[in-house]
Amino acid sequence: MNHIKCILLFFGLTLLGCRDSCQKGQPSEHKTAVPLPLKNVDKGNDIILEMEIPIKRGAVQFAFDDFLLEIEELEVFSNQGPQNKIYAIQDTIKVYVDIETRLNWQKMSIYPKREGSFKLYQAHQNTLAVSKEGEYCDLIDWKNFQSKWKEFKKKDEKFTLYKYSLDDHRKFLDLDMKEIRQALRVHCGDNWADYIKDAKSPNESPCWVSISNIYLKVVYFSASGQPPKESIIVIEVPMGV
Repeated sequence: MNHIKCILLFFGLTLLGCRDSCQKGQPSEHKTAVPLPLKNVDKGNDIILEMEIPIKRGAVQFAFDDFLLEIEELEVFSNQGPQNKIYAIQDTIKVYVDIETRLNWQKMSIYPKREGSFKLYQAHQNTLAVSKEGEYCDLIDWKNFQSKWKEFKKKDEKFTLYKYSLDDHRKFLDLDMKEIRQALRVHCGDNWADYIKDAKSPNESPCWVSISNIYLKVVYFSASGQPPKESIIVIEVPMGV
């Protein structure tokens, strides 16, 4: 009888141990990803803040050495196709948007990786183009109008992209039309130059001017007193948007 009791006790303990180990090995049905907390990592004179910021639905993040910049409600493309997180190469990121996208009033946030302060600016480039029978040829590889940098003001811990007026879209360089026709011959062909022979200005049909690039510049001021560091985001915009 004692022998039988020992056997039953052994099987009971074995089953109990199996139940506990099996429960521990099962994944939780309600477990969710939690952003990594900030932690200080000493890198020379600067303190780097290591962190993981979840990307909001419909947003895109631009990752630089010193910060993350996130723009809400924006779809961008790179050479790898649609992207929601893009990493800088030599402090520069270049992306493009499709013709359906409107860059108006999108909200932006900066998440620092290092101790210090930041300033954020926006500018744009205008390019001349010529339309002809459903086609157009632009002179983006020639001379372009570059606007001045305009600093953002933060509101409720966010920045808002500036909206451009029709006048902003139409600003261009003060050039002689003969010079423009010569540029068209070089970049588009003789027939394009002949097509604008009666146009008196860059904004007279069949010529037109529109925004081709929007620039964002972030200037980082290190808490340790290092020289300011600039990072640039170039957003290529389809002509006419």
